[in-house]
Order: sequence, then C-alpha cells, then structure tokens
Amino acid sequence: MWYFLHADQRMHVYALTDAGTLFRPAAEVRRLRQCRACLKEGDPVLAAAIEQYFVNAVQATPALAEIDLWSWYPGASGSDRMQRFAALASFGRAEHGAVLVRHSPARPRHLCNRARCDPSGQLRTVHLHPHVVVRDRTVAVVDDYLTYGVSFGAAAALLLHAGARAVHCLAMGKYGRSAQRYDIVVRSDPYRPLQRFSCHGSRPMQGTYVPAAQQAFHDFLVDYA
Repeated sequence: MWYFLHADQRMHVYALTDAGTLFRPAAEVRRLRQCRACLKEGDPVLAAAIEQYFVNAVQATPALAEIDLWSWYPGASGSDRMQRFAALASFGRAEHGAVLVRHSPARPRHLCNRARCDPSGQLRTVHLHPHVVVRDRTVAVVDDYLTYGVSFGAAAALLLHAGARAVHCLAMGKYGRSAQRYDIVVRSDPYRPLQRFSCHGSRPMQGTYVPAAQQAFHDFLVDYA
C-alpha cells in the first residue's frame, strides 16, 4: 500500500509512507526516526522489515510489473544505499543496475536556502551510465525520501531525453507537500556531464494520498518485530 501516488503522461511517483514528524504521537515519531536512521546507517532487523514491506507494495502494484529496468538515484556523495531495494524489487521480474552516475558531489540541498527547489545542482552532477540503453524501456528509480522532487525531476528529464518510454520514481517516504513537477529541457548528451539544460519552472506535484497506508506501514513494522 502506497501513502502517495502521482501520475502524469510519462512520470509516475510513489511513496511508501508520510515521513513527517510534526504533530504525531511520540511512538510514531520514534518509529519514523528509526526508519530514517536505518536507511542511512542500517539496523538489520528494521531494514529487513522495510525491505519486505517495500517488496510487498511493488508486487501488489500492477503498473510496476511493466518495469524493464530497476535502478536507484545515487546519493549526494556517490553512495548507492538504495541499490539493494532496486535489486529486491527486480528479482525474478526485470533487469536491475546503475542507470545514473554521480560524477561529482552535489551540495546538500539543506545548505542551499532558496535553491532547494532548483534542479540545477543535480543536473550538473549526474548523468546516465554510458553503457546502459534506456530507449524504449520503462525505467524505475528508487530513492530514500521525496521532499521537493528535485532528484526525481532530474532523473526523469535525463531518462526521457534519452528515449525512455516512461519513468517510475519510488521513495521510502515523503516529507510534507512541497514536491514539484519540473519542466526541464536537456539540451546536450545525457550520457555525459551536461553542458546545456534549462528549467522553465515547476508546478506542485499533484497526487493521491492514502492516510490508511501510514498506519498499515507502522502496523507491519510492529508485527514484523
């Protein structure tokens, strides 16, 4: 069960749970923080629970059976902590591997002030893997959290410019309601560090929220433990 779902013509976005902690019961806040720490550092038991819930959600979503290639969004410093989730989701269903390359570190967006919603920093530091063909394929990109949608916006722009049929973006959690859908135009080779691109603005990422999914996620973690 997904907490958030967004779909337009060629980009689909999913988030497992609401990651926000404001005005929530103490026990739920503690669990959310444990989940975030687990995705960053790795508590084996909790990690296994989150992985199982994620795989269950993927398998229960018919649209995700159409994925040809599962991948992940590289971390700001080049780490690939979401690689395992992509591998688990693809098992017995599709190919998986690195589609996006972090060729230089990106400045953390919490240090960027007003530029938090500017995708330029991602577009300048990420390109497509030169040995991966995405043309006419449906590609999934897994990331840990969705806040402003910058990472997913950059990934979708690169993949669609390279000829991908559609892009599915999956996050473990979603913060707030500030996610944007970006109008990015790639003007140079997406398989090399971008020389030319432009962003013609953004609009709120409209989608469906399923509050019951939040409780289902936490119930599953409690039962699993």
